[in-house]
Amino acid sequence: MSETKERLRFLDSLRGFTIFLMIPINAAMEYNSIPFWFKHASSSGVLPADFIMPSFLFALGISSCLSFQKRIKRDGILKTVWHLIYRNLILFAAGSIGFFLVYKQRNWEILQMLGLVGLISIPFLFLPKHLRLISSFLIILFVEIFRKIFFQRYFNLWYSSGIGGPSGAIPLSSIVIGSSAFGEYIVQLDDKRKVSFSIICGLTLILIANIINIFQKFNKHLLTSSYLLLTSGIAIIFLAIFIIIDLFVKKDIPILCSLGRNPLLCYIFGGILTLIARFIFGIQLSALYAWIVTLIVLIIVCTLAVFLDKKKLWLKL
Repeated sequence: MSETKERLRFLDSLRGFTIFLMIPINAAMEYNSIPFWFKHASSSGVLPADFIMPSFLFALGISSCLSFQKRIKRDGILKTVWHLIYRNLILFAAGSIGFFLVYKQRNWEILQMLGLVGLISIPFLFLPKHLRLISSFLIILFVEIFRKIFFQRYFNLWYSSGIGGPSGAIPLSSIVIGSSAFGEYIVQLDDKRKVSFSIICGLTLILIANIINIFQKFNKHLLTSSYLLLTSGIAIIFLAIFIIIDLFVKKDIPILCSLGRNPLLCYIFGGILTLIARFIFGIQLSALYAWIVTLIVLIIVCTLAVFLDKKKLWLKL
C-alpha cells in the first residue's frame, strides 16, 4: 500500500462508517414497527441517524479536494473541471431516475443532493484553503440572512425530503467546502497533531452549535446553522477517532474500509435491495421481521463491498 493510501486509511474508515449506518437506517425508514430512535428526527432535535449524511459530506469534501489537486497536476484545469461536472451530473441524473421514475413523485434524493452540492463546490476548490474555510461560514451566514425571505419557504415545501430539497444544496455545500479546507490542513500535520487539531476543531464547532441552539433549534429538515455546525463537529470527532485507531492498528478496519472504498456503489445497491424488500414484503411488518429484513440488506451490501475490495474493483466516477 502506498504512503498516500496509508495516510488516508482513516478517511476510508469514516466513509465506510457512514455507509454502514446509512444502509440499515434507509432500509428501516418506512417500517412503522421500527422504533423512532433508529430514524431521523421528525422535527426539531437530533437523533443518531441525523449525523450520518453530514458526516458523509464531510468525508466527501476532504477526498474531493485531495483528488482535485492530483487531477490538476495530471490532467490540467480544463479536463479536471469537465470531469467534476460530468461526475456530478451523473450523480444528479441517477438520483432523479430513482425518484421520478421509480417512485413517480416529486421528491429529492441523496444522489441528487450530492450532484448539486458537488457542482456548487467546484469553483471554491480553486480558492486557497483559508478562503474556502471562510467561504463555508459565509454560506451558512448567507442562508440565515435570507432564511425568512427565501429559504424557509422552500425548506418547508421539501420538508419530507429531509435535506431541504434543491435549495438545501446551498447550505449543505458549506460542509463540503469547509471540509475540503480542513482536509488540506490535516494532511500537512503529523499523526499526533492530526488528532489534537481535529479534536479541538470538532469540540469548538459543537460548542458554537449548542450556543446557537439556544436561539435556533437543531433541525435537519430545515438545515439550521446549529444543525450544520453540530453535525460537522461530530464528523470531525469521529475522524479523530479513526485517526487514533489507525495509529494503533495500522491496518484496514474490516468491512468499514471496504465500504469506504465503494461508498456510492454500496449506497445505490443498498437502495435497490431496499426497494426489492419493500416490493416483496411490503412495509407492514412486525418489528422482528422488519429488523431481520434490515439486517439482511446490510449483510448483503457488506458482503458485496468486501468482495469488490478484495478484487480491487472500485467505482470511480
